[in-house]
Amino acid sequence: MKSKNPRPLILTIFENSKYQELLSHIDADFIFYKCSGSKNIDQEYKNSIILSDITPNVKPDIFLCQNILTQYSIFHELASENRKPLLALHHNVPTSPAEIDAIYGLKFSKEIYYSVEHSYTWESRNSEIIPPTVFKKSSIINYCLYLNNNRSFSNCLDILEAMSNGNCVVSKPDLEVRNIINNGYNGFLYLDPKDEKSIVEKLLKNKDLITEVGKNAIKTIDNKYSNENFIKNWNSLIYHYYNKE
Repeated sequence: MKSKNPRPLILTIFENSKYQELLSHIDADFIFYKCSGSKNIDQEYKNSIILSDITPNVKPDIFLCQNILTQYSIFHELASENRKPLLALHHNVPTSPAEIDAIYGLKFSKEIYYSVEHSYTWESRNSEIIPPTVFKKSSIINYCLYLNNNRSFSNCLDILEAMSNGNCVVSKPDLEVRNIINNGYNGFLYLDPKDEKSIVEKLLKNKDLITEVGKNAIKTIDNKYSNENFIKNWNSLIYHYYNKE
């Protein structure tokens, strides 16, 4: 049955504040389901409401699970009852083979990842790759260094934010970071803490290098992680299911 909502209505459980801010820019409305054990919503997001009870008059078009290890049973039941698509958005990587085993056989209409490498970590066979973005507030070059050691894919949003403001990022090549930073061009990568120290000392003596790398970082964001592509990719995915009868 064709949706009566004027644009896609997505029911989700709040999971990641930075990514939810990105999603507030797509052409959709959100319901945050405030259930037992769900995270506190840290701010107001446009085009969204909070509900603690899903009554029959609430008719989402799409259900979005953002933590498959803790939320799947809730969303599977809701999506099945409403006969609507269930999407999974992954923010992290598995910490053990047991977690991969735990999700084996779980069914989603589509699983969304930050990158191809991200999808490999979960051994996904039904993936949609949507690189993240950052809605930058300034294009002014910032003469500072941004040190961030990353343990989850969602933390790469901090890296992108720093790069979008022209920061010269120095980081370990953890997870998605090694795909974002081209060492020596738009940032610097190190493995040994001794290398980190030498890189920082070198940069502090060369403001021109910081500026050059910062400009290349902005180019990387504009070319590979643009707002336009992020919105287009999400809208294309969402409307694919919204327009299905």
